[in-house]
Amino acid sequence: MVEKLSVVSKSRNSLRLFSIALVLSSLMVWGIEHIIVARGFQSFQENLNRNATRLADGKNKSVVLGSMIMMGSINPIIRDTAQGALKPSNPEVMALLTRLEEAYGLSNIRVINREGEVVAYYTKLSKSAVGKNRSSRPYFVAAMKGEASMYAALGHTSGERGFYIAAPILEKGAIINVSSLGFDGKPAPEVTKAAASGVVGAVVAKLGFDEVDRLLKEETAALAVVSPEGVVFASNVAAWQFQVLGRQKNIDLLKNEQRINAAFEKNAPRLLKVDDHGWLWEKGHSLKMTSASIDWKDPQGSWRLVGFADPRKFFGNMARIFVGVLCFAFILLCDDWWRARRRVAERTAELEEANLHLAALSHTDGLTALSNRRHFDKVLTEECLRAKRSGQPLTLMLIDVDHFKKFNDHYGHQAGDKCLQSIAGTLQMSAQRAGDMAARYGGEEFCLLLADTSAEIGPQLAEAVRHSIELLSIPHELSPLGIVTVSIGVAVMVPDSSQDAESLLRSADKALYCAKHDGRNRVVLAK
Repeated sequence: MVEKLSVVSKSRNSLRLFSIALVLSSLMVWGIEHIIVARGFQSFQENLNRNATRLADGKNKSVVLGSMIMMGSINPIIRDTAQGALKPSNPEVMALLTRLEEAYGLSNIRVINREGEVVAYYTKLSKSAVGKNRSSRPYFVAAMKGEASMYAALGHTSGERGFYIAAPILEKGAIINVSSLGFDGKPAPEVTKAAASGVVGAVVAKLGFDEVDRLLKEETAALAVVSPEGVVFASNVAAWQFQVLGRQKNIDLLKNEQRINAAFEKNAPRLLKVDDHGWLWEKGHSLKMTSASIDWKDPQGSWRLVGFADPRKFFGNMARIFVGVLCFAFILLCDDWWRARRRVAERTAELEEANLHLAALSHTDGLTALSNRRHFDKVLTEECLRAKRSGQPLTLMLIDVDHFKKFNDHYGHQAGDKCLQSIAGTLQMSAQRAGDMAARYGGEEFCLLLADTSAEIGPQLAEAVRHSIELLSIPHELSPLGIVTVSIGVAVMVPDSSQDAESLLRSADKALYCAKHDGRNRVVLAK
């Protein structure tokens, strides 16, 4: 029956262990997954930041922007056409615009005068826009403030995506800090004021999105280039193009948006819905959205490169199973190791406790828990030798309970034992320093050994001990005072003396005899 109960108990313990290991391994898998996925998202974000920088620093855009700024600043043909000194679409300006198209692969290159009217236009893809007014276009407004810009939009006539790279045309003699026109962000207020008084128009060219599309196709993760209004202008997920990233209310604001309204002439914009925590539900699983800013110097706000990371690529189901099995096995091995170590520690503690108990029994008095006579004799010899080496005094007190035989006979041995235990407790409180010792010398006699205690201090301490025992007020009807008292003989070994342990003990014993002979309940110092 006992064996069956033992087997049942072991089975229950094993089941409990497996349950705990299963819970712990699940928590460990969750923690490891959390760390790995977090690092995966961090790496994804770093790669997204690099791609956003590549998009912002695209070679074609930078070169075209710089060329447009220089043409608007110093080219007399552009300036004269904008100011009306040359006729609209004159041969000189058209030849110049043609060379720009051939050099950089541009389209829809135009010169706009101060009033916003197109006075020169070159294109191969759509009708000429000469005579059209573009004063409401954001890139023209920025140019008239002296700001160069790259305004990405959908062409109203061509229907193609592109960068409308625009730079102000400066009148002859205007001195403008060219480095402030687009390369360092918005110009300072004083530069803007000077530019506004010296700007006579804008030169604009459209650069396609080919460079952006190529970069997106190089990446395997789902990416999208999003306008300040939240419209996807480019993506390596074809179905996302011209969808709106955000909320339903954003769609209603796009109806009159010049940048993109041409894309929604036939079909209303669709919503690419992302929840408040940045998760997109796509083809049966969730993708985490993250973004990086693209510095395209758009006058209407910042563009974003948005990426959608799939957590399954960082930590999938097979990884969960593999890590879970490893964690489960690790926990079981740790439990075995811990149990073995605990058994060793328990056994070691038992042995140490047994050794300490045996050692204590060898030098402890069983009744009072003070040191016994044998241990006291050993310590007394050692302390006498140490006192001689250090040159410090050593005080020994021999203490005898007055009329203790009468106490025992009158109150009984149990009461006598309790009396001795109470006195022993008081003596133990007086031996708190290193080198001090309280011991039971035999029967009703005790001794107190105090290191580094002089002949002036020793008797005072002895008197304090006598008084403390008196304050215990242990009843003793056969004593003259009616309570238990003690007599104390004190002997002091002074430095450079010829005394040894035996002579010190004899001196204390003689002093104790004198104390008892002189009436008890007193302290006597050996002479």
